[in-house]
Amino acid sequence: MIKTALKFKILRSILGLISGIYFTLLGRTIRWHKLDGDGLSGQISPGGSGIIVLWHSRLIAVPHIIGREYRPNVLISRSRDGRIIKTYGIINGARIIDGSSSRGGVSAYKKMRRELDLGCYIVMTPDGPRGPARQATVSVIHLAAKSGQPIIPFSYSASPMKRYITWDRLVMPKWFSRAAYAFGDPIYINPNPSKAEIETAVYALEDALNLVTSECDGTFGYPPEHIPHRYGDSR
Repeated sequence: MIKTALKFKILRSILGLISGIYFTLLGRTIRWHKLDGDGLSGQISPGGSGIIVLWHSRLIAVPHIIGREYRPNVLISRSRDGRIIKTYGIINGARIIDGSSSRGGVSAYKKMRRELDLGCYIVMTPDGPRGPARQATVSVIHLAAKSGQPIIPFSYSASPMKRYITWDRLVMPKWFSRAAYAFGDPIYINPNPSKAEIETAVYALEDALNLVTSECDGTFGYPPEHIPHRYGDSR
């Protein structure tokens, strides 16, 4: 029934508005706590700029934590699901860039470059919009290299929360839950990286995102969800 409804633009708009209001109210009932420590030195500030990255499964927290105060530009896919999610972002002050690696990628990349040059924040999910989950693509590395802006890993976790049976195992906090979020150490990319340096940077990005995510999950006793052979010293 829902899939049928999503075929119609007016119904997608209505569902997007309802979802946006729901997620906004949900976020305001949560008790948020920022984590600090080794590997969690990243900072964002009003008037700052950078490329904020997070795994697709942790996307729900972005509008509430980063939205209204920092007015980031969030890359959202042109899929039906993406069109619904973007209403939530707009309600909370985020600006939307439509596009993904499969649809509208070139125009989205140019828009992100312009916004970074203007001193704004960009938000991307390096494993989105289709996965594989928790495996980064090179697009973030290229954007950081050309723009000279740092990559800032971000993640969050909550208790209690629900994990959906989706390709990314989407995390959804429950009403009045406790939540922890963190920004990882900034990652800087050389302006003209070699192929080997790009590959190393991709793994470093994955490691940083997995570290931030596992620190947030560990706050509530959840086991790490990273891929062992692509994480840290075990690789």
